[in-house]
Amino acid sequence: MKVVCTIFCFLLFSPNVSAQNHGTFDFLRLDMNARASALNGSFVSMTNDPNLLFYNPASLVTLERPAGSVSFVKHLLDVNAGAISYAQSVPDLGTFAAGIYFIDYGSFDETDESMNVLGTFGAQDLSLTGGWGTMIEENLSVGGNLELIYSSIAGFRSGAIAMGAGLLYQIPSEQITNSFGADYARPQYPTPGHSIQHLRRRPREPSA
Repeated sequence: MKVVCTIFCFLLFSPNVSAQNHGTFDFLRLDMNARASALNGSFVSMTNDPNLLFYNPASLVTLERPAGSVSFVKHLLDVNAGAISYAQSVPDLGTFAAGIYFIDYGSFDETDESMNVLGTFGAQDLSLTGGWGTMIEENLSVGGNLELIYSSIAGFRSGAIAMGAGLLYQIPSEQITNSFGADYARPQYPTPGHSIQHLRRRPREPSA
């Protein structure tokens, strides 16, 4: 019970912090699925949705049955984006999930300084995520995920590895849900000769 009270106080009084630095992999900040987009990304304390893999893996334990989700967004100028996720409970082990984020920016003209067309090139972003959540005591669950991230434009390519963790504490009788999600991302690893930058992650904030 002491553990539950400590976590609850931490979630209740944690400051609201968001990233201010600019970097690469900004596509991770996009909300691909309709429910998260409708809530402007405030999805950390949501329940019973396989897309929680991307927001708070601890909430995966709230799935009532095996579930999957497919989202597709077609923007202007031939920019296509989407997400796929699937989650399923495994007895005595917890709930496991896997998902994909992707964006294809279409085709661009490659030109020289005089605007002579030399050819075309493309640009893509991709993220592969695996996650797990489990109950550690009544009404309290924890979870974690691992992300492999890849971006390319013309002849430039880079990747990164990101890890996330989350907590979920529910009081069903009071209809209260407290949750917390956090991400840690290592610097990107580019191909030889390209500079290293830092990631800009989608902020995860305590919510109730």
